[in-house]
Amino acid sequence: MKKLVLYTVILSIFMYFFLVGGNLFGTHQDIFSIIEHACTHMQGGPYEHIRAQGEGMGPGANNPHTRYEIELIAVEEDNKWGGNVHFSASGHNDYLITLDSEIPLTLKQNGAIVEPNVVFSSEEITSKSNCPLIKKAYLFTLEIGKTLLDFGPGTLSSVQMIIEKAHGDQPHNH
Repeated sequence: MKKLVLYTVILSIFMYFFLVGGNLFGTHQDIFSIIEHACTHMQGGPYEHIRAQGEGMGPGANNPHTRYEIELIAVEEDNKWGGNVHFSASGHNDYLITLDSEIPLTLKQNGAIVEPNVVFSSEEITSKSNCPLIKKAYLFTLEIGKTLLDFGPGTLSSVQMIIEKAHGDQPHNH
């Protein structure tokens, strides 16, 4: 009988999240607040320039609240661009990766592809956060350690990126 009650409680919690519109990663409104915050850094920095690599982990993009201007490398004929950089997650957390273009992005940890929890389109970002500078946002759950960020192939030779922890406090001054 106790197991039945426990299963009923667990089922009720999950039903609430899926039927009422909540989700286990916070509300989408919380995420759009983080996107708005990232937008301030997309506009006003601080900035750091790095050059992606074709093999290996590439340079690190580890400073919080920083707009990374990533110079991509030629990866295919016909002016296709891409490359790798890495991010070191400080713990098992959700991270929001925002980009100024629609370039494809694949994340890998320990050689395995990490699927995004949610991908936000340019239209959704502009309508809910009023930030036309951010064209794509991805919410990922990452484990502690280095994560490979593989960009491309795309038609632009650079991409601007900001990574923000999606939950928890990251106090800083503007």
